[in-house]
Amino acid sequence: MKSKAKTTNGYAKIAHKFAQRVQGKGGSIIVPKTSSERREYVPIGYMDKDSVITDAAFVIFKQDPALFGIISSKLHGLWIRTVGGQLETRLRYSVEIVYNTFPFPDVSEKKRLTVAEKAMAIVAIREDYPELSIEDLYDPDTMPADLKQAHYELDVVVEQCYQIKPFYSDIERLECLFKLYEKMMEAENA
Repeated sequence: MKSKAKTTNGYAKIAHKFAQRVQGKGGSIIVPKTSSERREYVPIGYMDKDSVITDAAFVIFKQDPALFGIISSKLHGLWIRTVGGQLETRLRYSVEIVYNTFPFPDVSEKKRLTVAEKAMAIVAIREDYPELSIEDLYDPDTMPADLKQAHYELDVVVEQCYQIKPFYSDIERLECLFKLYEKMMEAENA
């Protein structure tokens, strides 16, 4: 090996193994890089520390149920559809363009716990359907009614983190998110 980097030379000795393995201490949240545009919700994953996650997903090495809930919400899905890219017609997630620009709400611990509770209900319901793949669980034609209801209940509590009164439309949701995004950018540039 002609590299001057010691680590590169070390990796050459074990070329048959994965050289760089990133793993958190606990579980993680996974976000698919690509998801069907037909889905009402992007299927966010909640994985244990022993799961192997492929390059088809982004990983958040933090098993935070409230964070899982917020990014599993319709509101975050709307942000993905609006600012994210596409691969053919499918939704394309980006850490830089979607996740890092999403205005996460600053909420009380009580609200965080409520979001977390609703999010974990989604995880529990998914586990009630071991015979269904994530694809089947989130296909609009085969999505179980109780999973859809659990997502609706999560959406209600997540949206209450942004404003007290219910949103009337996706346009109103986006107006709220973009106002918060502008404030976020102003604070970063101050």
